Amino acid sequence: MTSRMDLAELLFEEVVRGALDHGFVERAWLADLVQAHLDDPGCRFVLLQGGPGTGKTSFAAWLARRYELSPRYFVRRDSTGTLAAGDARSVLLRVGHQLAALAPGVMGREVTAEVEQRVGEVAPDGTVIGVRIGLLQASPFRGTALRVAQSAGRVDGSVVGVQIDRLVTDPRLRDLGDLQYLALLDPALELARREPGSRIVLLLDAVDEVGHRPGGAGEDVLDWLARCPRLPGNVRVVITSRPGERLRGLRTRQREWLREETITDSAERVAGDLRAYTSAALDDPAVAAVLSAHPAGPARLARRIVERADGNFLYLVLWVQALRRAVAEGDDRRLAALTDFTALPSGLTGIYECFLTLVHDAVRLANGPGWRRVWREAHRPLLGALAVARGPLTLAGLARAAGLSPDDPLLPEALGDLAEFLIKEGGGLRLCHASLGEFLTEPPAPDERPPWYVNPFQSNLDLARRYVDAFGTSWQDCDDGYALANTASHGVRAVEEARTDAERSRAAGLVASLLSDPSYGLAKAARLGTEEMLLDYVAAHAALDRAAPEHREALVRGLASAVAARAAATDEHLPDVLHSVLGYHGRAGRLNEAVLVHLTDAATVGEYVADPRKLMLTTLGFAHGNATRLRRLGDEAGVRKARDILERAVSSTERLGADLAGDASVDGLLSSICYDLAYVHYLYGETAAADGLFRRSAEAADRAGNATGAYISRLVALRMNLFAGTVGAARFRADVEEARTYFAERAEGPHARRWAMNVHQYLIDLAVETGDAALAGAELEALEEDEWLARLGRDDLLRIARARVAFTRGDHERAAALYGEHLAGELTGDPSGKEELARDLLHYGRALAALGRAAEARRAWAQGLRCPDHTANGPWKHRIERELSAP
Repeated sequence: MTSRMDLAELLFEEVVRGALDHGFVERAWLADLVQAHLDDPGCRFVLLQGGPGTGKTSFAAWLARRYELSPRYFVRRDSTGTLAAGDARSVLLRVGHQLAALAPGVMGREVTAEVEQRVGEVAPDGTVIGVRIGLLQASPFRGTALRVAQSAGRVDGSVVGVQIDRLVTDPRLRDLGDLQYLALLDPALELARREPGSRIVLLLDAVDEVGHRPGGAGEDVLDWLARCPRLPGNVRVVITSRPGERLRGLRTRQREWLREETITDSAERVAGDLRAYTSAALDDPAVAAVLSAHPAGPARLARRIVERADGNFLYLVLWVQALRRAVAEGDDRRLAALTDFTALPSGLTGIYECFLTLVHDAVRLANGPGWRRVWREAHRPLLGALAVARGPLTLAGLARAAGLSPDDPLLPEALGDLAEFLIKEGGGLRLCHASLGEFLTEPPAPDERPPWYVNPFQSNLDLARRYVDAFGTSWQDCDDGYALANTASHGVRAVEEARTDAERSRAAGLVASLLSDPSYGLAKAARLGTEEMLLDYVAAHAALDRAAPEHREALVRGLASAVAARAAATDEHLPDVLHSVLGYHGRAGRLNEAVLVHLTDAATVGEYVADPRKLMLTTLGFAHGNATRLRRLGDEAGVRKARDILERAVSSTERLGADLAGDASVDGLLSSICYDLAYVHYLYGETAAADGLFRRSAEAADRAGNATGAYISRLVALRMNLFAGTVGAARFRADVEEARTYFAERAEGPHARRWAMNVHQYLIDLAVETGDAALAGAELEALEEDEWLARLGRDDLLRIARARVAFTRGDHERAAALYGEHLAGELTGDPSGKEELARDLLHYGRALAALGRAAEARRAWAQGLRCPDHTANGPWKHRIERELSAP
């Protein structure tokens, strides 16, 4: 991100400067309220609410100047992409990069390696490698430096300095759970270690705007705020928003940590801020000179306009700008209208209507008999484009969006008339506030049709069609970044805004035509990244699924073609990207299933990928992704189908490996596929088959240089064999202790912390099997202090660990209570597909039996026998049968 964004852009400096310009009023009283919450040890979130135009963004910008370490994110409803549109990944990415720029020392250790190597002779069939890395997952927020110095006498073979078989640098491929640690939570802990009194104040402005994204693409920042793990004690998040239902999740899930303030609750203080702003504006010499002759006088004018503003800063900003312009141009008609308080309306929508009426009247007076043509051909199209635009538009881009020529003399004239409503930002123009776009697109009453009304369906459709007409035959040559980023989004929005079947059909046809041809998606992926292209298809599929299902298959084929063509053109691991976006997106399940049908077909992918090795790796990668999708569905039919796919994939990968011996990318793929196939066998209780596959997975991971993957495969197999009785307690403990050392000292990243936590769980498993109460107690103490569990708020894992330890200690009363709480939803009806559910029902029954509650124990065991056979319940069912058959 930093390579494409300078520091000022990264930190939203243009937004901050703009918010603090032109008579900004410091709101110390509000800052004091917020500060009191920030200083509360029980606070992590401060929610500041207010309607549109109440000064929330300006206040957030001011706070960005007040705190030394204040990463900030200003959501923009009409962002050109996701960098300021409010999706959770983009927020975390930007925050992480900001922290890396503001406090680089807190981002963790750099990845470095230095090798000096002297070689005498390399035979023709020999290879010397200085550094070999199977999989390098480079953090997006810290540096990676590899230096190799080599010298050789005679080289007939090959000498390689650095061999990286697979480099994952795109942070979008990371799970959101990983990203939150890399970007914010880990840096906060490192800051606390380095500077105990320091604090990170994260500013999130206008989070209500994230609800306006077409297609609901991805988890947004409000979702993340509601679900994020417990924040470290040195992190505070200040959130600004309009009131609304979208805040319910935040209030419900973060109730303990949330503090709220509403700007309008302090009406007198708000009025004082408005008076200060207005008085300063009217003190401008040019304005004061003109107003000195006004009957009311500047002081009374200030009081009257503050009353009309009704607590709204934006109202005053617009009024002051219009007043200054009228003074500068000597426009007595407008000056009289602005100071006539008998006609000047109250509130933000009132001034919008008033000013648009003034513009409309000015066009009529200035253009004589032809004024309607001018309004129809210039002003209305410009308002239409600006009202639905998803970001600032350059002058040429705005002309294209409005259907005008950049050389049309009407363009500068119309833009001059609309100047009060426009803001320059990012080299382009946008409306002064999102609420103005809402006002323009608000459906009028049946008997009214104001001349500025913008039909959101028609305007979105017009924009999409104009871009298709301009670039549809050569998207790869498109020089309009906005068009490349947003053409599909405008088409989807038109589908969503359509009110009749005819309108939906027109919009759906345009979207289907655009995305069934892969050229747009390919051009967008090349310029903006594969994820951005995929999100277009997610949004389009969701919209067409409701509005025009006849276009779904064309859309699926278009996406399959785009992904296959992208695979041919890049070394990006497309199966991972596809799974990262479609596999985890709540609205993309059917699309993911449908597109994988095409992408697992070698003939389909082979139309684009000519290299046989790459073709095989790509299709196998997609087959693996499809099997993972099926396994995670949880139903037995899906798990069985996943097994079939994985078995074929293992055979194909082994054949490929035989032809490409030593190819780490093949070994890495084989390790992943063997792991998933082993896990399927484990779910069915097929221990011997699973054990062999886990072993092959670990060996392939070792060959690929992925030690973490190898340890994980071996640990899962070890635990399975402990329960099956084929691994003894001594060996199990020794191997787990070795893994504990690796994950604590050598492995890095969030997976290391999660598996360090799992080691404690595994040792509790051993304690339960062997009745070792001392071991159980020691490992439970470690779990109670585990950082990973605390951050994720996984009380469920702690509760079941406590139950197991209580059972091992012989505290059956406590064990029964804890098991009963944990299994509350599983004791009646059909048991769920939760893995190893029968295990907990077994021990719950044993605790009940020890308390003399035999009937309850037998009911728990009977429920255990009803657990599904494909969710690793087999070993525990056998034990339950022995309990039930005992006298």
